[in-house]
Amino acid sequence: MKKIIAIALAITAFISCQNQPKPATEGHVHFANKTDYICGMEVQADWTDTTTYAGKTYAFCAASCKEEFLKYPEKYLAAK
Repeated sequence: MKKIIAIALAITAFISCQNQPKPATEGHVHFANKTDYICGMEVQADWTDTTTYAGKTYAFCAASCKEEFLKYPEKYLAAK
């Protein structure tokens, strides 16, 4: 009986792990920038500070970098 319970718990754990959301790298996340335009950090797939500008999604390491970009987006895009 203990073996059956252990197997049932293992199967339940396995199934619940399969239903977890996929990391951003496995989804359809495509950022228009490879580096943060403000601080220069390399963009990571799990960054949540993003904005859409001119139909493209840009990622930033922090809200402050995103806010700075949004003040002068054309300036930063022209400099890339």
